[in-house]
Amino acid sequence: AASDVYKRQVRIVGIDEMDPEHGDVSWISPVARVLIKAHEGDEVKLPTPKGVQTLEILEVRYTGEPPIPHETPKDE
Repeated sequence: AASDVYKRQVRIVGIDEMDPEHGDVSWISPVARVLIKAHEGDEVKLPTPKGVQTLEILEVRYTGEPPIPHETPKDE
């Protein structure tokens, strides 16, 4: 259904850099294993506890830049 469609950006990073809340997934995670060989325009199948999801790859970018640390909100 159209209500089930949404965009999400995922960045594949090293194990010590993962931060799923911000879309940073470890290169050994199931999500990364599905996405790692994908190209723009591909549809890939991601097994999840709720069933298999079909993902359409809209864009793939490779960068040699180190990941930018995410800011954590400060308690006031």
